Amino acid sequence: APVTIKVEIMFNKILVDVHNEGSYIPAEDHKKLFSLFKQVQSKDGQVKKGWGIGLPLVKGVVEGHGGGVSINSHQDTGTSFILDLPLDGSHYA
Repeated sequence: APVTIKVEIMFNKILVDVHNEGSYIPAEDHKKLFSLFKQVQSKDGQVKKGWGIGLPLVKGVVEGHGGGVSINSHQDTGTSFILDLPLDGSHYA
């Protein structure tokens, strides 16, 4: 499925929206996605391939720069990961 990336500046923040029109991720799995070495099952019950380090790494880097990561996922529209970063993160260095 197509992946789109949208970047915008709003209220002294940079918002990065990475959207995938593919798989839906149930709300009960959202926190698990950001846990190191954790995997979630796909719609067909299969555990997805990978090590479970990508999203925890993204979250750590974003939070280390004073931001946050959130997820929105709906069966009809797909999944978005939203990175919310301060425009000036110099005091987090």
